[in-house]
Amino acid sequence: MKHLNDRVKQLKPFKTKILATANIIKLSQISLGDLRARFKPTHYTLHPAILRREQNFTRYESDPSQPLVIYGSDGGLLACRIRLRNPVIAAHLFESIQSLPPVSKKHRQRGINRSEYEARHYGVWCPYSKKPFVTSEQKLDGVEAIEFLKAQQDLWKEMTDLLGALAPGVFKDFCRYPIPGLQRACDAWAACVINRGGNDPWSTNIHRDVKESRFGYSCVASCGDYTRGDLILWDLGIKVELLHGDLFLFPDSLIHHSNEAAQGVRNSVVAFTQENMYDFWSREFGMELKRKTKKNKKISKSKKL
Repeated sequence: MKHLNDRVKQLKPFKTKILATANIIKLSQISLGDLRARFKPTHYTLHPAILRREQNFTRYESDPSQPLVIYGSDGGLLACRIRLRNPVIAAHLFESIQSLPPVSKKHRQRGINRSEYEARHYGVWCPYSKKPFVTSEQKLDGVEAIEFLKAQQDLWKEMTDLLGALAPGVFKDFCRYPIPGLQRACDAWAACVINRGGNDPWSTNIHRDVKESRFGYSCVASCGDYTRGDLILWDLGIKVELLHGDLFLFPDSLIHHSNEAAQGVRNSVVAFTQENMYDFWSREFGMELKRKTKKNKKISKSKKL
């Protein structure tokens, strides 16, 4: 914890710089707390009225000199877009994704099918298991997967710096406990999904990443030579342009999102930690699960009433 607290302290100037130059949006009609309270661990279809409002959604163009920071009415962080401080990282990420071998085995998609683009998962998780394990896709790709993860160390650090600066509590939760015999793939995050869109990538279907924690954040790094392909945040009524070199931090388990089709070649990587890692840390190290704490407080309050 001392190491984590020191790292957060070191990131305070970075946070100050972000907020000093950012376009800061505060949404009056929605809060982070409300999204967490309405969270469901299963997918559901959005009301048609929300879908009809898409043409009126506010669009935020990418601006390398001005981060975009979005807060809810309760002051909770809903999203942040920022350009990578080192532009070489994005070019290197694109080349690394392009050089990966073709996916030799398409794994069965659970839940909603996001799109037809090529995706693979590297890192550690523990779905349907009491102990974390390395993803089968990483095992299948072997040395190439290990080399890919090592080659993105600068990217993982920039992503983690953003998380530690704007959501220090989540950063500490992600990093506080070990994964015995294994290690996190992406600095603070346990795993990542690599999306290779190819030429003129398809749009993605509306979804939430319901296996991630409602108290966590995931981070997207976008790269390639393309236009459009905006990220649509349906619950917020917002479209966000993500261009080559942009990072986007948001609670993807809470916010329904999708991508418009892009023109050109678009790739991305998303760093994430699933809720089942929290469950493992709770069993092994006694980590307090916030979802249970909130539930117990709600029950206690109702009994008093």
